Amino acid sequence: MIQKLQKLFHTDKWWGKALFVACFYLVFLFIGYWLWFLVFYLNLFNFNIFTTENILPSVYFFLILPILSFIFLFKLNYKINLKINKTFLFFINLIIILLNLFLFLLLGVYFFLRPNFF
Repeated sequence: MIQKLQKLFHTDKWWGKALFVACFYLVFLFIGYWLWFLVFYLNLFNFNIFTTENILPSVYFFLILPILSFIFLFKLNYKINLKINKTFLFFINLIIILLNLFLFLLLGVYFFLRPNFF
């Protein structure tokens, strides 16, 4: 399985490693945000104990999701043996998380400034 992944992404070349990390992040963030949607927006559990609505998204997006992405990416690097420098992975992870949070900030500003007539 690992050899098939290495062949598919051409992990012996730098662009293959970058493509692999980008695909991993897309899948990870897609699963992470759909999990957020299913648990909190469909109200699978009762979260009325929190008085502020912004506590749960802030904790999830700023704390839990970045920590999980750090853990999973370094574990994946160790398992598949991509031979990527850990500081390079750290900065890629940081840039992707900051870009992601910036997009959510823009989305929040857009919905805040848009009038709600309904």
